[in-house]
Amino acid sequence: MSEELLSRLQKETGCDTVFGAMLLKFTGGDVDGAIQIMNSVDKNIYILKGKFIGQSSKSYGAFIIVFNIKLKMYHISEIVLVKDDKSGIEFDFSRSWRDYLNDLRLYKKRNIVDGDKCTKFIGFINLQKNIQNLELKLLSKRENSEDDLRSFLTDILINTMGDVNVALKLKIDTTDVFELNKGIDSESVFSFNKEDVKEEDKEITDKKELIILKIEPEISPVTGVSISDLKKGDYIAVKIIDKRPIAEYIGTLLHAIDTKNNEPITIFALLKDVEVVEHGVFLTVEFGPGIYGSSYFGEDVKVNIKKDFITDDKVENEYVEKENIIMKYFWLFGGALFTIIMALFVLIFYYSS
Repeated sequence: MSEELLSRLQKETGCDTVFGAMLLKFTGGDVDGAIQIMNSVDKNIYILKGKFIGQSSKSYGAFIIVFNIKLKMYHISEIVLVKDDKSGIEFDFSRSWRDYLNDLRLYKKRNIVDGDKCTKFIGFINLQKNIQNLELKLLSKRENSEDDLRSFLTDILINTMGDVNVALKLKIDTTDVFELNKGIDSESVFSFNKEDVKEEDKEITDKKELIILKIEPEISPVTGVSISDLKKGDYIAVKIIDKRPIAEYIGTLLHAIDTKNNEPITIFALLKDVEVVEHGVFLTVEFGPGIYGSSYFGEDVKVNIKKDFITDDKVENEYVEKENIIMKYFWLFGGALFTIIMALFVLIFYYSS
């Protein structure tokens, strides 16, 4: 693989070396296709930039929170808070989140801030109940959801400063993990180098999904296997029915689209998860690094699986089984031969005497 292609992919997307190499291998070295895949990643990271005033306590400050809605975790949380100094709110929302973050950090180096209250604010937003509330506010589809979010953060600021007269100005942006990576020096928030991942974090790492395609498993009422009997690691027959341009590109790579009529073709995909919910079952399959497919069934139907798929374990088991059979007959043959030789020896001894 060309180092130049990998370098370009990293520079334009912010991916780490390990994942970039995996994706380029998946696309057959098509760096533009790899970039297209990454640009299609859901923007599920929220960037909250805020400026606030505690009117009774004459407190002024600003913060930035970068929250990953999928992983339910903060990537960045920074705040400045000062008293009797309006320079604490003189930050420009129009600047990129990277510049805004750097402005806050530079301000903290050059000015005396209320460190105790800054620490208190970070502690409040990291409480599990507040993480859950933040997630709910961000995912809310209500018309006044931004007002709800502002009220939620205002309450945290009130508890931080002990000032009930708080005015908060808020700006909300979204980004994706790769774009975020480009703003964090020497630290990948989406690393696929599992040697650097703690044991308790491996499950999260394994479940990172860049793109989830809409799929349709192949139903087979007679010869198929019930969804409830499927196991992780099975290969099931599916069609990619997602109509997005990125799905068409991935389908072409996987030979899952008939290029003549642009219709989906059945392929086999690795089953990663079977989740039973209240009214049905969700299936999740994996097509490539970070590329998944998902489908929902309201009943326990039968789907086709690749029954003749040979895994390394199966090959090894078959080898051991054959070896055991050979050894079994070897000892039987050896025992019979020994008996015949002993009989001949007795006869020879008898007639010679």
